Amino acid sequence: MLSFLITAAALLATSSLAGSSRDCCPGAGPSCCPGAASSDAPPRRLEVELLALDLATCTRCLDASAAIEAALRQLEPVLAEVGMEVRFVQRVVRSEAEAVKHRLVSSPTLRIQGEDVALELRESRCSDCCALADGSAVDCRVWLWQGREHSSPPKALFLDALLKGYARALAAPPASAASEAPFVLPENLRRFFAARANAALHGDAHGSCCGSTSTSTSNTSCCDGAGR
Repeated sequence: MLSFLITAAALLATSSLAGSSRDCCPGAGPSCCPGAASSDAPPRRLEVELLALDLATCTRCLDASAAIEAALRQLEPVLAEVGMEVRFVQRVVRSEAEAVKHRLVSSPTLRIQGEDVALELRESRCSDCCALADGSAVDCRVWLWQGREHSSPPKALFLDALLKGYARALAAPPASAASEAPFVLPENLRRFFAARANAALHGDAHGSCCGSTSTSTSNTSCCDGAGR
């Protein structure tokens, strides 16, 4: 929370200074004040990307999408004031090949300036994606915020990540995966895509996520262990 407040204060201070520099010498060009930016300078850009297995039925993915959109709505006016453009992309990863291409380790994943906002990987069984995978066991992202686990990310978590991303955007371009080691798709995701492909091939109906002997009540409890 302290880092959130410090970064927010810095952002607001930058906004204030940007406004005051325009008034330091009315009628003069952008060079009249030391450090004043030219209006012709290319805009700085904050790259935000949400990767998900599904954005139609998976509650965790839909909640992550809603949380980042709410966070962006709150911060974009201030970011625009300081000359920071936001580019937000939501991407549904539909195949194993796409997952490898985008180096997906868990769903949903939020990246800001090319970096995963989750500092550690935590997952639990996801009933929605189990159903999409014809009953195969599938785990989805669990978010850690202020010492607690959440299957649906709090908006504050993404606000904090955006402010930290803003600070990184001032210092360097987005991170690139070009120089990273070869990517190996996690078995959890490999199992999901294999089950989806098999279900599509055979036209199988969706099964339960915890096996054919589980009841609908136990499916919910075994697949959604993390709190919201």
